[in-house]
Amino acid sequence: MDILRLMATRDIMAIAPDAERTITDMFASVRTKPDFGNDRFVRTLYEQARMHQAGRLMHLGGRAGQGSGDHPSQGGFSCHIFPMR
Repeated sequence: MDILRLMATRDIMAIAPDAERTITDMFASVRTKPDFGNDRFVRTLYEQARMHQAGRLMHLGGRAGQGSGDHPSQGGFSCHIFPMR
């Protein structure tokens, strides 16, 4: 989780608490596999989360950051990785 938090912080992003629980469970299930690479897994997971976020923002029509409910605390959709304000 530390690597993932560092990557998110570097991009001025945050990881939702419910996502941290899910990610911790994911780590537990994959870390015993013989081909598991922690850094590679985290990087791929983060990149996929960012791609999903971009898709959600595009779906909103580029209204992100304009009070459109794109931030979980505003009652909009819940994204797991979101811009810090």
